[in-house]
Amino acid sequence: MSHNTSNSTIARNTIFLYLRMLLTMAIGLFTSRIVLQVLGIDNYGIYTLVGGVVILFTFINNSLLSGTQRFLSYELGKSQPNVKEVFSSCFRLHLILSLIFLIAAETIGLWFINTQLVIPEGRLYAANWVYQFSVITCVINIICCPLKAALISYERMGIYAYIGILEAVLKLVVAYLLYVSPIDKLISYAILTFVSMLIVLAVNTIYTIQKLPEIKLVKIPNKSLMKEVINFSKWTIFGSIANVGMEQGLSIIVNLFYGVAGNAAVGIANQVNSHITGFVSNFQVALNPQLTKNEASKDRERQYNLIFKSAKFSYFIMLFLAAPIVLNLDYILHVWLGNYPPHTTSICMFIIIGVLIETLSGPLWVSIFATGKIRTYQIVISCILLMNVPLALLIGKTGLPPAGVYAVRALIFIFALTTRLIYLKKLINLSMQQFAKNVIYPITLVSLPLFALIFAKYQYLPNTTFISFMIESIAIVLIEVVVIGWLGLNKNERGFISRTLLKKIKR
Repeated sequence: MSHNTSNSTIARNTIFLYLRMLLTMAIGLFTSRIVLQVLGIDNYGIYTLVGGVVILFTFINNSLLSGTQRFLSYELGKSQPNVKEVFSSCFRLHLILSLIFLIAAETIGLWFINTQLVIPEGRLYAANWVYQFSVITCVINIICCPLKAALISYERMGIYAYIGILEAVLKLVVAYLLYVSPIDKLISYAILTFVSMLIVLAVNTIYTIQKLPEIKLVKIPNKSLMKEVINFSKWTIFGSIANVGMEQGLSIIVNLFYGVAGNAAVGIANQVNSHITGFVSNFQVALNPQLTKNEASKDRERQYNLIFKSAKFSYFIMLFLAAPIVLNLDYILHVWLGNYPPHTTSICMFIIIGVLIETLSGPLWVSIFATGKIRTYQIVISCILLMNVPLALLIGKTGLPPAGVYAVRALIFIFALTTRLIYLKKLINLSMQQFAKNVIYPITLVSLPLFALIFAKYQYLPNTTFISFMIESIAIVLIEVVVIGWLGLNKNERGFISRTLLKKIKR
């Protein structure tokens, strides 16, 4: 595939994914308010905490997705790919993992829910319903993970976008049915969320089986390939467990020191964050198969260029969306949710800062995974991420607000980013100096004036009305366009964007 064709594919796929994200974000913002109002702060906190014990195993699922996608994309990057054997090996592995997870969830997990967590009196029964449906959801997701990976590896972002829109519409249906449900609202929400997930997975499965003929199971597995997949996957799972340990560890510490209201605040902050990061993840999903295929073809110069562009533009996309929200966060939360838990604003700010840092790591870990040499990397990164838990415990014991937990998390992400750069230098000879020049330097030039404006706003204009909200939002968006265009992009990038916009206008 030529570079021009690859660039065209990336651009087309990104457009598909952004159209999907615009609709899903609009629906998501609306349904989040309804769900919070219907459930109430305590029930919402219980769902975030109890469902999170299992839902955070989506870190494992996402890691499995990345691993499966890596093998499929790498195979497709070869001159003579053998996709059926790769898919079959990955699918069999996922069946085994789903069984292991189910056993662990129904023994250790069930004991932990019923004996260790702080659940409000009279709500343990409902919490167990949430837990069981979350377990089933996770098991089915693990089994179907290779099908989703196939869509991404084949870069079928059109159907991927349509499935995302279906998922958003189902969230709207869930919110309405929750509102009119005559039974316990928390139990209703768990059941309805599970059913909507089943519908999405069914559509995904039917399309993949019908439209991708290479995605079939072979009767006799390739033992050497199976061994390679297992060896790779065990280290991706190891890293995922560390992610689960970090995120759920933070959630449990917040619960122990700040109660379910603290968990509700974290849940709302994560909702805000997910709507913003969805745009960034869509951009990176469109690029990830190309990064892996370039590793298979050993096209280093293009791989370096994609890493730099992906990291820088991912950060700018995140910053462009986050800055107007952070500027008027209290006002937005009030209009969106009405009443919301204490500390939501500060937690949300630090979570967004952490994700800004993590966006830079996206193309780095994808490129590391593409090499297949991840054992030492996963051990080191896992240890770094797990440092969050004892540090968060220290924050709680010293009586600091819960936002301190997520401030420390952001600092840990900087350490993890540096470590990933060191590994890429070793694996593919990526220059850290070039990364600093092409990524860190321009994003710093852009970020400093914007952060200064946000700080000045909170210092001198703390009160927000609808008129001031509109004026300030428009102003910072215009400032972002100028600052990113002037300080963040080079001459070639500005020229490419100008030509693209002119073509669209002429049409």
